[in-house]
Amino acid sequence: MHSRTLSACVLACAAVLATACSGTPHSTPAEQSPASSSPAPSSAPSSAPQSKAGNGIDLAGTDPCRLLSAARASTLGMPATGSPARNEVLDNAPMCGYTSEQSHLGLLLTTVSSKGLEFFGPGKVAGSVHKTTVAGLPAFQNRPADAPPGSDFCTVTVGVRSGQALDVLYREDAAEEARGEDFLCQRAKQAASAAVGTLRAK
Repeated sequence: MHSRTLSACVLACAAVLATACSGTPHSTPAEQSPASSSPAPSSAPSSAPQSKAGNGIDLAGTDPCRLLSAARASTLGMPATGSPARNEVLDNAPMCGYTSEQSHLGLLLTTVSSKGLEFFGPGKVAGSVHKTTVAGLPAFQNRPADAPPGSDFCTVTVGVRSGQALDVLYREDAAEEARGEDFLCQRAKQAASAAVGTLRAK
């Protein structure tokens, strides 16, 4: 992944998570959105889905660039391999970035072993967040309130274990054609599901 695209993904992550880091709600990875899209701070408990992961999938030591096969990456519109990096927004967690210059789309996978799913719930991150499931595991889907044209995104965060989460961002990368929520979120969930399948097969 080119450094420009990777940097854009990290900025997106920062936009989603910035509020949490500053003591106010934050948001999940994606192209940076206006601060006004961040929800007001809340002292109420997070409405994270009840985790069914138990002590299941441990992300410690996991290389996120090994979670998608070349064939699976291709079906998601990405090149066969991604570029490893660190997500400074999420406690320097390992991440893997993919980008398609042809389709102007990007994919970012981060294995977070220091924060649980509740960290990404409504009132904790910026954007429109709702509960969902991925491969039978509890998850949150997050959409920006006002993404710049050509930089829309969808983030799906999966609670794989207590205190750990798999964060997947699928985004437009300076795209001339808007893909829309259904397309971006479907791709994000497909990538998350494939990654969970790989983790379970370990």
